[in-house]
Amino acid sequence: MRTSIYNIYLPFADSEQFILVHGYTGAVDLVSADVVSFLQNLNKDNPNNSMDQKTIETLIGRGYLTEKTQEEENQHILKVATLLLKKYQRVKFPQFAIIPTYDCNLRCFYCYESKLRAKGKEWLKTRITKEQIDVIFQVIPGLCSGNTNEGEVELYGGEPLLAESLDVVEYIIEKGGKLNLSFSATTNGVDLEYFKDLLGDKKIRRLQISIDGPPRIHDRRRFQSDGSGTFQLISKNINMALDRGVKVTLRINLDRLAISGLSTLIRIMEEHGWFSQANFWAYLSSIHCPNKLSLECVLRDSELFQEFDKIKRLVSEPRKIFINDGGIKKLFKKALSNNHFPPLRASFCASGAGMYVFDPFGDVYGCWETVGDAKQRIGRYFPELRIGNDFMQSWSKINITDLPKCQKCKYALFCAGGCAYRIYNNSVSHSFCEDFQICFAKSIVGACREFLQEKSQTLNNSSIDRREVIKDEQKDHVLK
Repeated sequence: MRTSIYNIYLPFADSEQFILVHGYTGAVDLVSADVVSFLQNLNKDNPNNSMDQKTIETLIGRGYLTEKTQEEENQHILKVATLLLKKYQRVKFPQFAIIPTYDCNLRCFYCYESKLRAKGKEWLKTRITKEQIDVIFQVIPGLCSGNTNEGEVELYGGEPLLAESLDVVEYIIEKGGKLNLSFSATTNGVDLEYFKDLLGDKKIRRLQISIDGPPRIHDRRRFQSDGSGTFQLISKNINMALDRGVKVTLRINLDRLAISGLSTLIRIMEEHGWFSQANFWAYLSSIHCPNKLSLECVLRDSELFQEFDKIKRLVSEPRKIFINDGGIKKLFKKALSNNHFPPLRASFCASGAGMYVFDPFGDVYGCWETVGDAKQRIGRYFPELRIGNDFMQSWSKINITDLPKCQKCKYALFCAGGCAYRIYNNSVSHSFCEDFQICFAKSIVGACREFLQEKSQTLNNSSIDRREVIKDEQKDHVLK
């Protein structure tokens, strides 16, 4: 019997307890420092290291103690990841997105589109045609086994909700409605007023809108062609969308400059009453600058978490604001609340589980980040669907089953190896792994703290719960 190398020990708040997480069973427990000491010293020659039999049996059952060798544990991670990837490939409704145009009415300095502007105005202003839209909605049912009920298609760009694109967006929604599809949009919100009749259930029901801080910062970064700012206009359009019942998620883009205005922005959001709206949420996200000259402005994710802890105290409804942690906190809290193990993953995002982005040139891409670069498309949809090429073969291999370092990492089935785009393009920061561990710890501690507060439970030296009921496929493939 030995201590598993996939145990994760997280100090819990200011107490003497620890949150114990296991990297391939998904077990989560609140334990005393004595239990942690026992596990960490078990493989050492220490005759005074002991624990009662009942606790040992629990530790064995949840994976913290194991008969497996280190190499067998490494191979088990590989086995679990392979099974998870096969499960993802059977996803009933992949993620679909349509780019009406690559054109945009703003010129944000950090936008991925900066590299696409070299293609010229004519290329940027090309708009998707009705013939292309017809083909898209002919091929979508085949890509999701014919079941489009309750499915959602993302409108992406460029800027998908440009006033000049109103007619094609109307046609997209009309065609999608016949398949019982609804829509969401990632938008800057500047021209949203033109689309108000397209907002609502079974139309555009969700919006992600970006803001770069309070007016003094935002208007220097997100301005119109005449130089005028957009903060007030976007705020007005957010109010309009909320009034129409649309779910609005505000993405707050932050770097070292914008972070200085965050408290002012929160005050403005409170004045608008957004946090009191049932259909409003906000999250903080670091800006990832596309050129090395801007790297000094970038906030590391771990730094953003530190700022988040301060800012959350200023919000009247703190659970309405969150941080982009890859969904870790939400998934763990849901698992605890439902008496289940948290889901493990072998794919970092939807691009590894099935994503199809259709652009105005008839190309299909498998990731938001690759759009516009024909060398990184996964196929064509116009005039007919042709999916699969050398790039897609290379892309599909970017996961933890093909990354030896990940297979030996206790966080592997939670982080899933990181962004495939950055790995493929050799732009992964050396700090990614370190930052993930820091952010993971903060997310798990936060999830457990909120869970305990909501349940009004005080736990001593026992597990948060025994959580014996888990999905059959997890029990069969993970615990055995």
